[in-house]
Amino acid sequence: MRYGRQSLPLDLVEEFRHPVIDGLVQTLVNTESIKEDDFHKENNGAFFLNREAFKRFLTAYEERMEKLFLD
Repeated sequence: MRYGRQSLPLDLVEEFRHPVIDGLVQTLVNTESIKEDDFHKENNGAFFLNREAFKRFLTAYEERMEKLFLD
């Protein structure tokens, strides 16, 4: 937490995190669209998706958002 951060919008968005993002990530892992090899480790110990996997994630995210709100 940092001083001056807008916590109300973050609290409101949190309710949508699980069904949208967590469900999407679970689907991508279960269908092997995202695999262990798609991650790289930074010097500080953090793991990030590589460029190609991140593109796949964003494509799947956009499809999920359209499906949830336009159907």
